[in-house]
Amino acid sequence: MLNSFVIKLRVYRFFDDFVIIYALYTLMFEGNGLSVSQISILLAVWSITSFLLEIPSGVLADKYNRRNILILAQTFRVMGFLIWYLFPNFWGFLIGFVFWGLKSAFTSGTLEAHLYDGLKSIGQERKYSKILGSLQGLSFIAILLSSTLSSVLFFLGYRNLLLLSIVSLVISILALVTSKTTKIVQSTQEAKYFSLLKEGLLNVVNNKKMFLLVLISSVLVGAMAVDEYFALYVNEVHLSISLVGYLFAGYSLLQALASVAAHRFETNKLLLPILGTFSVVLLLIGFSGNFVGVALFMLLAFIASLGQVLSSSAIQATTQSHVRATISSVSGFLAEILAFGVFVIFLLIPSGEIKQGIRIFGFIILIVTTAILITHLRLQTKERKYEKDGKKYNY
Repeated sequence: MLNSFVIKLRVYRFFDDFVIIYALYTLMFEGNGLSVSQISILLAVWSITSFLLEIPSGVLADKYNRRNILILAQTFRVMGFLIWYLFPNFWGFLIGFVFWGLKSAFTSGTLEAHLYDGLKSIGQERKYSKILGSLQGLSFIAILLSSTLSSVLFFLGYRNLLLLSIVSLVISILALVTSKTTKIVQSTQEAKYFSLLKEGLLNVVNNKKMFLLVLISSVLVGAMAVDEYFALYVNEVHLSISLVGYLFAGYSLLQALASVAAHRFETNKLLLPILGTFSVVLLLIGFSGNFVGVALFMLLAFIASLGQVLSSSAIQATTQSHVRATISSVSGFLAEILAFGVFVIFLLIPSGEIKQGIRIFGFIILIVTTAILITHLRLQTKERKYEKDGKKYNY
């Protein structure tokens, strides 16, 4: 029973991310006449839809059958892709992204809860972390393979690659349909989001050291919304768009390697140097072109992934267990705001030049990083002064 349940979840997770059009969809939008501003509107709508529906979807997932919620969520994405296929214009793409946003909201936290419920029902909940890790590994493999295939099959055209992506999503739905239903035993906790956020904000504001850690984590996560423009950047610096899939696969591989290697560098002392390097590399991308800019983009992904793991670890180690979820809520909320800010910046650029948008955003992140560094140095100075006087500095 365990093997059947887990195998079908693995099939679902693999084909959920085996989306060949994923590496190319911004180029598909551009190829259908959309400007960078219009593409930014689409990305912003996607982000807002997911964010606003996070709580209602969590309530539904705590009340109704979670397998069916996952099936409904994936059906939403299939509908969105079909709309993209049938109506390849701004409004068609916008409606499609609303459906994708619905899918993201309904899936968030639900898969993990469904997995736990299924394991709990057969007394195997101790295997939760191991199986969840295998699902995440399959997700990475699927992204890597689908990105590579998008370049191999580029000659088929965007519409056919979109159809292949729909087939993949249908397979993931079938895997869920044939799997067993589970009894709800663990809440997704999404209904408590705002109460957690409020409590977390109070904890963060009252602890300057924690505030800096949360800011660093939020910047490294939220700023990487800029990778939505990676394919457009490749096109802008006059590299062949048929290479985008290969480049995106390499990009994803570097992110995974950074996440795996992060534990070897587990120290809070590296966080500020990582953030500083991230800011400089981001700015340099805006002034670079050709393969140099693409290589810097990949380096940015590696640095960000490394920093995300280390900052998350630092937050967990610094926080008492009963408020960890609240601090995570604050960090996630700030990252969402920053990601939305990325889309707004590209929306407002008159020229529609990707490099100009990255330059502007890079300068903003550099200013934020400088402010974080100055605050950190001031805290260190106060701490040393208190230690010299034989006192403990109260953060």
